[in-house]
Amino acid sequence: MDSEAFLRRLETHRQGRRITDESYARIAAHERNPGAPHPVPIVTGASDLVDHGPYLFRKAYNMKFSLGVAATLGATLILVGTGLLCALIEVDELVTPMFGIIALAAYFAPVSHLEGRAKDFVSEARSVLFAVALLISVAWFLFEIVEWGDSYEFPDNLRVLLPIVGVALFASHFARQMDAYVSHALTWAMWFFALGSAFSSSDFGTAFSLSIIMAALVAEMVWEWLSDTRPSSSGVQAAMQGMMLGIIAWVSLFAYEEWLDNDFVYPLFLLLGWFVVAELTKNTRWARFYPSGGNKGWLPALFVLVFFTGLPLYTGFQISDNFGPDEIGVAGFDLHLIWVYAFIIHVLMGLQAFDWKPVDVVGKPSLSEPRTNYGSIFFVMAFVWFVIGGVDFLEDLAAYLFLPLGFLVLAFGTWRLIRSSSKSLKEDRGPSV
Repeated sequence: MDSEAFLRRLETHRQGRRITDESYARIAAHERNPGAPHPVPIVTGASDLVDHGPYLFRKAYNMKFSLGVAATLGATLILVGTGLLCALIEVDELVTPMFGIIALAAYFAPVSHLEGRAKDFVSEARSVLFAVALLISVAWFLFEIVEWGDSYEFPDNLRVLLPIVGVALFASHFARQMDAYVSHALTWAMWFFALGSAFSSSDFGTAFSLSIIMAALVAEMVWEWLSDTRPSSSGVQAAMQGMMLGIIAWVSLFAYEEWLDNDFVYPLFLLLGWFVVAELTKNTRWARFYPSGGNKGWLPALFVLVFFTGLPLYTGFQISDNFGPDEIGVAGFDLHLIWVYAFIIHVLMGLQAFDWKPVDVVGKPSLSEPRTNYGSIFFVMAFVWFVIGGVDFLEDLAAYLFLPLGFLVLAFGTWRLIRSSSKSLKEDRGPSV
């Protein structure tokens, strides 16, 4: 059996949780590099040791994060003290150089000889000091020294936006260089400063500026996904950047609406783009892993949750406002179509994630596979809009629909599970690798 065929067989064991993602990643790396001299440890999915469990529950991770919190507190005191000192001497021109010196000192600190927890502690402090001091130094220079922040004209706002975006990218890079766990979880907040500089008096300028920020965040996530050297801890940073991307994407809906003087073209374009990309890549192998074994397919999870779970409802509002009746009368009741549109779009997105096979929706969901997991999320959202729409449509009479429907679902599900219980037992007792 060749290596790729072996890895395809092994992938089925990983999906069945008979081996861990980490073990699979190490075996895959070994098979694709036959000259690798080191043996490959195999860990079963049943391992529950603290130091070999899920990444966020490992003792080493928790200890390093705790050290990061302590280092962050110390770094914060230094930054606040420096700010108060600048206010005390009342020389505004010193703010930029003083915080600039802190940023440079944190970046070039000669502490490479440190090891263990001392290195972790100092690295966290350096990351916080560098990011915050650099942001304050640059922002003070832009807003107070050259006073570029007073202009809301496009493209003048780019003179502030682009440096702030650069600071956010540089801070993220340095956090990864230091492998700073706390900074991984917090650097996403720096993008809010870039967001504040994106708004201008021009509708096109605002849309263009927001697009720059979204492009930078997308690039960050793509580079994270493609990299073979970044540690698993940086995935937290990428996930939070995905959340920020979702927030800015929401803002862009209204910015593009003002610029295009059209409120349905942009959301329809985004939904169409989702379907096209998902269809073209449905057979692509998305199971890329960090060196320690973490699955990278989960990187856009927060982006999907923040943005694409709500976009169908937003689109439903726009469709009802622009292309037809907002409501229709059915048997004396008023059916608001926005809930119908949102329900249909979410069902279609969910079915696509399951390769248009409705039978797989219940039978083959997988928490270890991002694609099918997203599909399940879309079906959950479809159910939410179904319930809200049903209550809006029938009001109190919805009880006569939901009660028997709920009992029917529970009874049917129980009956099917009883019939398939013997098969499930055989699968659960399958051999471990």
